Amino acid sequence: MFHIAITQGHCAMRSKFNPFPAPKKGKSRMVLKRPASQKTKAKSWQNVPYTRGAADVGPRGLRMDQTKWKRSLPDILHATDKGIVQMLMQDGLLPDWRGKTCPRCEKGKLRGWVQKPGDSSPKLRCNSRGCQVYFNPHHLHPLFTEGYGVAGSPLQTQAALLLLKINNIPNSTIHRLMHVNHKAIEDLDKRLALLRKEYVEEKEKEIVFGNGAAWQDVEADETTFDKKTITDVSELGNTKKPIEWEQWCGIVQRGKPESLVLHRLKPVRTDARAPGPGAVRKVEWRPLADHWLKNRKVVLHTDSAKSYRVRVAGVLHDRVVHCKKRVKVRGKWKWQAPRYVKVVEHKLPGTNKKIRVKAGTQVIDRCWRFLKERLSLNQNTKAGSSLLRSKLRSAQYQYWYKNADMWVATGSLCQWAAKRLMGKK
Repeated sequence: MFHIAITQGHCAMRSKFNPFPAPKKGKSRMVLKRPASQKTKAKSWQNVPYTRGAADVGPRGLRMDQTKWKRSLPDILHATDKGIVQMLMQDGLLPDWRGKTCPRCEKGKLRGWVQKPGDSSPKLRCNSRGCQVYFNPHHLHPLFTEGYGVAGSPLQTQAALLLLKINNIPNSTIHRLMHVNHKAIEDLDKRLALLRKEYVEEKEKEIVFGNGAAWQDVEADETTFDKKTITDVSELGNTKKPIEWEQWCGIVQRGKPESLVLHRLKPVRTDARAPGPGAVRKVEWRPLADHWLKNRKVVLHTDSAKSYRVRVAGVLHDRVVHCKKRVKVRGKWKWQAPRYVKVVEHKLPGTNKKIRVKAGTQVIDRCWRFLKERLSLNQNTKAGSSLLRSKLRSAQYQYWYKNADMWVATGSLCQWAAKRLMGKK
């Protein structure tokens, strides 16, 4: 009898668990998803994968504790002056200037490696009679800096700083580990962000969603990164709406993180107590959908924002509800839990074929979390600032190559910058 009373009391307490708003992570969300566990046991649910087709990484994911990059910190710090140059050239982080035209006189050719009196590091030297200038191997490098005396830093130290930065180590931690001035670390961080921004903005134009043959799953969503209060009266205009938001829209194909496309939105200003700028507007989503998705044979998965309902040729659309709803069941009002993922059946246009897919925005939601974890908001990176856009593009670059060796990817990035420099020269 006592056991039955405890069980009934436990069930009563369990039925009262009804948090609002609906949590999106943690134990609370796990409890809310428990009714859906009956659905996951059905074969109709298990037979429909969330990511259809071949993915770059299996369902197990990429285990960073079992992954090795090409170089480690001891390899860089223990290298000699000539050895670090050869290592960085082999990895693509340093261009080979030997035999190239001298950037100073533009007449002679650079020969190396030569030893400058009083300097142990290898140098390049122009063979022109009127020039004869010595150059460092990292001359005109987009990431590494040149300097002499107190202002100079060995190439081993700069390469070690770069390795720590691409591992997302905080600047304060790098300062304690390497005993390097924080200004040098911040300067490298800014150089890396600007270089990645230029690369992403150029390569993003080449992204194509879908293959034109089979229907592919694409997710789209918007998010807000920061806000600021406009205090300038001449710029403010409407004094009742002083809040300006940094809002971006993202589109990504499932199973292909390198297909992430970001677009900066221009939301209207809000009052001081507004929780956010709202969903993407229809006037901003229509051009994006026509540019990236039109006639590409994609199944677009979004949330329930009304802007995504626009009809686009070659696009099938489904949506999920991310908020709780109060519905009437048998004459009683009850809260219906949100459905983050559900199975949807689409009929292909022009045929009688049907495909079953899982609707949801799980990939793009994890992408927003990935980007926000790599953004450090401070007094210099505020809404509307160019530095915030550079760091966001840098995080987008990291998302593209999150399953690759970032050291090798940075070498390819430096090679791209060197080819562009050689073309200008």
